[in-house]
Amino acid sequence: MLCFLFADVIKKRLADTIRDSSYEEGISTEERPDLIAVVKEELECLELEEERLILEAASFNIAIPRRDDSRPEIILSLALKEAS
Repeated sequence: MLCFLFADVIKKRLADTIRDSSYEEGISTEERPDLIAVVKEELECLELEEERLILEAASFNIAIPRRDDSRPEIILSLALKEAS
């Protein structure tokens, strides 16, 4: 009911609040693919290191469960490398 009665006042206050906020724009559309590629590369390096540590622990009979979202290609890449 109040929104109906004071619609203009509420709209102005919301607009002022948004304008005065310390909102920072995100990355540009042009930068996005490059940043995604960098993050994917970093993630892959971290996942490979994680799997290497899991395999190293296993060599000392220490079982470390893998994450549910572990990527099979990461697990197999090191398992195949270790087998050769």
